Amino acid sequence: MEKYATWVHRSKDAPLHIVISERPLKDFTVKDVEAIVEMIGPHTQRWKSFQIDPASLKTIRIILDYLSDCSLPQLNYLRIVEWSNGFRSPEEPEWRSLEPLAFNTPQLRKLELVGVVADFDSPLFYNLQTLHLEDEYLEQLEAQTAKNVVHQLLRQSPHLKQLHLENPRSRLRFMPQNPPSLPLITEDPLTHSHLVDLTLDLQRTAYDAIIPSTRFPALRSLHSPHHPQYDLYLPEALSTLTSLEELGLVQFDMTQVARALPALGHSCPQLSDLYLYYCMRVDLNEIRSLVARRLQVDGMTGLRKIHILGGIDDAFPELAETKNWLKQHVEHLTVFTNDEWNQP
Repeated sequence: MEKYATWVHRSKDAPLHIVISERPLKDFTVKDVEAIVEMIGPHTQRWKSFQIDPASLKTIRIILDYLSDCSLPQLNYLRIVEWSNGFRSPEEPEWRSLEPLAFNTPQLRKLELVGVVADFDSPLFYNLQTLHLEDEYLEQLEAQTAKNVVHQLLRQSPHLKQLHLENPRSRLRFMPQNPPSLPLITEDPLTHSHLVDLTLDLQRTAYDAIIPSTRFPALRSLHSPHHPQYDLYLPEALSTLTSLEELGLVQFDMTQVARALPALGHSCPQLSDLYLYYCMRVDLNEIRSLVARRLQVDGMTGLRKIHILGGIDDAFPELAETKNWLKQHVEHLTVFTNDEWNQP
């Protein structure tokens, strides 16, 4: 601890980039946390970035409790990662919820929370441009509640440009055989005019509650890791994304979103990049038709980049011919059939 105190002292008035992690320490005690806070606390005016990555919820709360009375005028990046990385054990009765994050951070532009849930009414969110939430929290809520939480986030963060709502990485999901139907949405959709980059990695009920009730007129990049299950709202959502330049679909059963690719022939006029990762039953003829249609329609940007990783049957009729046609009309093309992608 002494050498860190020396470094802080020698830094004088320079901006500080601080990372606190329990991983290197065998026995991280409350006294250790308090010693760290006492060392770096008097210098919060100089903090430029601050990361707790990873730490126990107890450690996180001690540190944030100290910061509740502090001003961090230069802080522009905050990352908090709880040990579990968002995984929940069945016996845990409560979310790893943080107290309201009320400390003063007028310059905060990027916030990442992994394995913890914050009070989204906090002023911490107001000036954000990038928000990354990685947790099971949204998926465990009722669909309408999940939608309300996301809408609250968007209202609280009017300047937000990038929003990534993701599940814990590499978590296996179990799909319900008959996912519940959602009530027809009758309210006016919420419009967020500044968001340009959106990742939604949610189960169907939360996903289908959010997509039809929200409009993103400035959105340029949409990535949706999803399950091979019926998606009612994707074509309708695409029709509203007039600024979209990049679309990525992950783990979709393309036969269950059969209207989505044809919809791209007359929507998303700025779309140039299409990514289909680990999808099922991809029809190259539909891809070819889409490319051709966009080249023929006035005001449509032609597809310049297509990446398809798996999902194409190696017995697909005229596979080589269709690939060659696509190579002639798409500037950057990557196409792997199922066998090609699964080769060691």
